[in-house]
Amino acid sequence: MPESDQSHRRGASVRLDVDGEIGTEARLREAMDPANQSLTEALRLSFRVLQLAIIVLLALFLFSGFRTVGNAQSGVATVWGRIVDPTGLEPGLASNWPPPIGGFVLFQAEGRSVTDDNAFVSQALLAHGQDRSVSRAVNSDRLKPDRDGSFLSVSGEIGHIRVKANYSVISPARFLESIGEANADTLVRKSLQRAIVQVAASHTLASLRDDLTNDGLRSIIRSQTQEMLDAATSGLRVTSIDLQQEPLPPAAVQKDFEAYSHVRQQVAADIEQARQDAQETLLTVAGPAHKQLAALIQSYEEAYAADDTEAAAEVMARIDSVLDSDAITGQVARTIDSARRHRVQIEQTLGREARLFASLQESYNRNPTAVLSRRWLEAVGEVFGRKDIEIIQLPPGIGKLAIAISGSHAVRDLRRSLRLDEVDTATWATGYTGSDLDQFQGIEELKMDKAGRQLAIDEKGRIKGMRQDK
Repeated sequence: MPESDQSHRRGASVRLDVDGEIGTEARLREAMDPANQSLTEALRLSFRVLQLAIIVLLALFLFSGFRTVGNAQSGVATVWGRIVDPTGLEPGLASNWPPPIGGFVLFQAEGRSVTDDNAFVSQALLAHGQDRSVSRAVNSDRLKPDRDGSFLSVSGEIGHIRVKANYSVISPARFLESIGEANADTLVRKSLQRAIVQVAASHTLASLRDDLTNDGLRSIIRSQTQEMLDAATSGLRVTSIDLQQEPLPPAAVQKDFEAYSHVRQQVAADIEQARQDAQETLLTVAGPAHKQLAALIQSYEEAYAADDTEAAAEVMARIDSVLDSDAITGQVARTIDSARRHRVQIEQTLGREARLFASLQESYNRNPTAVLSRRWLEAVGEVFGRKDIEIIQLPPGIGKLAIAISGSHAVRDLRRSLRLDEVDTATWATGYTGSDLDQFQGIEELKMDKAGRQLAIDEKGRIKGMRQDK
């Protein structure tokens, strides 16, 4: 051995000197004891290290049966490949048999989403935006079925829409057994596209845009999508639908369609305003009971048209009962009150005359001459009892001689004053504040040099003639 290698060698721990003398075997055993002890200690140390390693491996084996489930995660625990609990794992620490006996299958359960893959939208809209795609479509860029997506409404109209579906896993066992993680997005996307086709096929484009609100449209699409996922026993639930693009007509007709939708909305607003005005008018006319009164009038017209007098009389009695109740207000109530006042007035005027005529008729039938004479005298007395009566006596035997007689100015003034009093009384009774005095101005009441009324108003406000008796 080279001298350099010998310098690095460790010194011997045991030196054996063996000779051929008596007791060689005993001395050999004595010489081997240190080596045996060193070997025993090395074996004991190795065994302890092996024990520690076994304990560590056993602990790692046991701890491999625990798994932390995230807040947005779910999954199932398996034993020999079979699902233990179909309800799935809750967020937190989960335990199971260590592999290869047990295992875990975890996946994202919340916050999953998928779009309709732009299956119902034109490529021009995606590339250029809505405004520019409209201008391009009007000029040259038309809809191409092999390139652009669209849907057909129930009336055959073409439309575009973009939709996104948010979903979650609610049954982990059913989800893994039916579709699995790899096919989840594809199934939801196909279900979403089919739901859009079904919804469009049952509505017109105008109803999708104007009649349905965005919340209503999202609700219908979500319901249709969920129905198909349930039919596939997917274990999935659609949590919400996002309209990334509301229903639109093709870009080439979008401007005209917007104008049509605006007019349609205006018409709907006008109809609603007309209904409100009609309601207010009915309340103004008849009050809260206008519906009941209108129904009774309709029933009366039907009975009258059918020539059913009994039914018509019964309905008319019910109408009178409603009109006499306190439920009727407004113009109908005022008209009824006015009619009642007019009836009272008639009773006080024509009614009195009718009663007088009835009382005189029996006496007239017995002795008409006496009744006529008495009524004639009463009429003459009433006429001659007026203040403005002038009695003119003519001598007998005049024959056909014409005589010019001028009445008294004082009598004419008195007549005019009485007529003005009557007009004044009637004016204040009817609430009229104007003046009807012009109709009482005669040509003889005008001055020769200046037009004007020959009337004066005294301190009591009464109108009198200016001429005085001489």
